[in-house]
Amino acid sequence: MIPKWVNRVKVSGDLRLRYEGIYNRKERQRDGSTKDIDDRNQYRIRARLFFDAPITDEISTHFMICTNQDEHWEATTTNQSFTDDFSDKGIYLHRAYATCKPGWLKGLEVSAGKFKNTFLHTDIMWDPDVNPEGIYERYQ
Repeated sequence: MIPKWVNRVKVSGDLRLRYEGIYNRKERQRDGSTKDIDDRNQYRIRARLFFDAPITDEISTHFMICTNQDEHWEATTTNQSFTDDFSDKGIYLHRAYATCKPGWLKGLEVSAGKFKNTFLHTDIMWDPDVNPEGIYERYQ
């Protein structure tokens, strides 16, 4: 017998495989000259799994696990390079938070945990893969 709460959990995800080539790279030296850097050819994978579950009419929980770089744990990417031949790839907790939207004050939202970026993001500020930690409140 499956517990009733299991029916409330929404599970989704995605998988992306791609090739990334970066060519004609240069590195500036202290004397102002430039030095050629080897081209970068890499195959990449991104795997993400999302879990969303309402606890009550006012409280919901959200979890996201996904790939990331094993060495640097970059906050701005969920891509993993295919390297080291047969090694396993790291899976990390990318988001885990709870949100409360009280019925007694429509428009209020309070979340705590490691949550989706709530800031305005552009190509030069706040990459959309950055997930802040802590508490936020929003009233609209």
